[in-house]
Amino acid sequence: MDNVKTKQDIENSLAELLRPSLEPLGYEIIHLEAFTQRERILRIFIDHPQKQSIGIEDCTLVSRTLDPVLEKLQETKTLFRSSYSLEVSSPGLNRPLKKTKDFERFLEQKVRIEALHHLTADELENSEYQQTTQKVFFGTLKEVYPEKIVLALPEKKSKSKKTEVTNFRVCIPFSLIKKANLEPEWPLHTKEHKESE
Repeated sequence: MDNVKTKQDIENSLAELLRPSLEPLGYEIIHLEAFTQRERILRIFIDHPQKQSIGIEDCTLVSRTLDPVLEKLQETKTLFRSSYSLEVSSPGLNRPLKKTKDFERFLEQKVRIEALHHLTADELENSEYQQTTQKVFFGTLKEVYPEKIVLALPEKKSKSKKTEVTNFRVCIPFSLIKKANLEPEWPLHTKEHKESE
């Protein structure tokens, strides 16, 4: 039936139900994932806009706050038929970017954007963009609009003109972003990368 919820639906619902418990403490749920096969683990990645980093004391506080809430939720019982382990941790250096406010918070930071498909010059709003086989972009997040983001791609040399192209910018619509995260260190080259599934 159409109203049958998928595991992803339940995870999303669970994350939304937990947010009000963390808001008074200033924490945000960045990602929630349930492992229900061999190991039964509920893994929650958190962040705090006013903190430089998330430490063990933050994870302990959030874990203690969410434990009693999780015990009462039907979504928890649906995901785990029996006991499970709760793991709370920092999103790490390669923090996922999911909401518009995430992108706005990390303006001028290096990011990695994976698109749903190979993007054309028209989709990227840049007529100089010639590659048609690129779906992974490394760049500096320069602007954020309601429907799209603007990336400044790394400097590179043109093979034909042997000149450096600087501040080469592309626009990527939110609707075409499959995955986005901070990328503190870019790879040495920015050729097409295989999908990391």
